[in-house]
Amino acid sequence: MNHCLIQSIIKTEPQMRYTKENQTPIAEMFVTFKGLRTDDPLSELKVCGWGTVAKEMVDNLKEGQKIILEGRLRM
Repeated sequence: MNHCLIQSIIKTEPQMRYTKENQTPIAEMFVTFKGLRTDDPLSELKVCGWGTVAKEMVDNLKEGQKIILEGRLRM
C-alpha cells in the first residue's frame, strides 16, 4: 500500500492545465517540507490534483500557505 501524509508549505501557486483527450483538469504546484532531523535541508515535491480536486486547489490554495497533503507517492 502506498499512502502518505505530509505537512508542507506551498512554494508555487497551483497551475491549471487540461488533458488533450477529454479536457480533464489537472492542477500542479510545488511544496516544501522539513526532513526528519533538524539538520536535514528542506525537500521539494511536485503535487498534482485531478478533476474536482484540481479545481479546488486552484480556487483555494495560495503560495506560502501551510497544508497537509494526503495521497500516494510516485517516482
